[in-house]
Amino acid sequence: MGGAIDRETRVMYSKALSRVTVMSSPAGASVSINGQPRGKTETCKWLRDGDYTIIVSLQGYKTQQQSIHPKGGEPETVALTLER
Repeated sequence: MGGAIDRETRVMYSKALSRVTVMSSPAGASVSINGQPRGKTETCKWLRDGDYTIIVSLQGYKTQQQSIHPKGGEPETVALTLER
């Protein structure tokens, strides 16, 4: 099968996870989701339905956070502006 996924499985999987894009200005800030490091901005993560706290930090700037509640496979974007 070589890792191929049938259409029904793909649709079911896409409804179970939401694509969350995290961006910041300036770019290159560290991202954590529910306290776990998840890379640097801009980044995309697939998250299950639920409640999450996104924290974005960059040395020399005030840390910013936002709560999100992805649901039903709907994409979500978090865009935060970091201030000095």
